[in-house]
Amino acid sequence: MKRRLTYVLGFVLLALLFPVFGFVTRANPRVAINNVMQVERAGSETHLVVVTCLNVNYVWVAHGSPQRFPQAGRIGLNRRNQTWEVFFTPENRVDQTVQVWASEGFWEQGADVQPFFIDVDENAPIIVSVEITPVAGNIRATIVTEGHVNNVWARHSSPERFPHAVRIDQNGTRQYWQVVFNLMNIGTQTFTLYANEGFWTDGAASQSHTLYIQNRGLGFDIRPIRPRAN
Repeated sequence: MKRRLTYVLGFVLLALLFPVFGFVTRANPRVAINNVMQVERAGSETHLVVVTCLNVNYVWVAHGSPQRFPQAGRIGLNRRNQTWEVFFTPENRVDQTVQVWASEGFWEQGADVQPFFIDVDENAPIIVSVEITPVAGNIRATIVTEGHVNNVWARHSSPERFPHAVRIDQNGTRQYWQVVFNLMNIGTQTFTLYANEGFWTDGAASQSHTLYIQNRGLGFDIRPIRPRAN
């Protein structure tokens, strides 16, 4: 009799606790990626929009070899979900699958991951490399590009100018350019190089360079500081 009463009381206790556990489960849903979309975009960058549940604090994409991890920024929030966007340039100019991650913390523990197939424009402009050297008191940038590139130019301030590069060679899909300009001031300065089919920045590949320029006798020294691809 006592054993039967114990069983009954146990079932009653479980019945009372089940709604509590159910509420806790509903109040803390697992991290989830609800949707991933690729936005049509000219140029070498890929633009993904990611929709997640509310308790996601970080979204990023893993791609490349070695892998890189561009982080998304949140652009929308409502009562049901969050919207994020991330821009990155695929390492290989072929259609490929990347990994989209979402988590409460910064890294993989407890994260939701989804593979996503992206369409890569094989003819989009890409800046492969940039070599910067001082020449006769000026800056000379030698740029290597790939894709449909008809124009390469630099954009810098004080005052703002847009010197255009001259194509000096071409080998297969690669083009080689040079542009010479004066940064005017001594000290730390930043300029951006653009490459595309048209004249302006729409759909262009771009790369920013920060230099430290110091007087040395009749010439000057330059020191690159963290080149950055936009």
